[in-house]
Amino acid sequence: MPKDLKKFIIPSITLALVASGSAALIGVTNFFTKGPIAENEKKRIRAGIVEIFNEDVQILEEKEIDDSTLKYTNYEYTLNDGVAFRTTGTNSYGKISMLVGYLAGLLPVRLSRFVILSTIARIPSIVTSTIVGANIAV
Repeated sequence: MPKDLKKFIIPSITLALVASGSAALIGVTNFFTKGPIAENEKKRIRAGIVEIFNEDVQILEEKEIDDSTLKYTNYEYTLNDGVAFRTTGTNSYGKISMLVGYLAGLLPVRLSRFVILSTIARIPSIVTSTIVGANIAV
């Protein structure tokens, strides 16, 4: 085996073994912790619903609404006083923000200028989100 080729193969195999071991450790950890994490999340959500509505509210049913056209996971909670909805997930703007962040490293723009411009560019979205959130009837 040529010496130059050996110089690249040994670190590559070592890196692959370390990555495989790390992936196996993460998989085993996930296997044992996903149940307790999900239970704690449900308890936290139920406590939040009780805190928002009142102490007398009871959650009668929790149902996941599956809509493949949305990138969000919607949950419907049937309460003794009515119905509450919760939405989790991501949107396409998150991907656009990541893309802009990656491209910023390739552009000949100083970091301070990029931070100032991106902060100014986000202000309209923050203002409109705040207005919409403030006007949603609870």
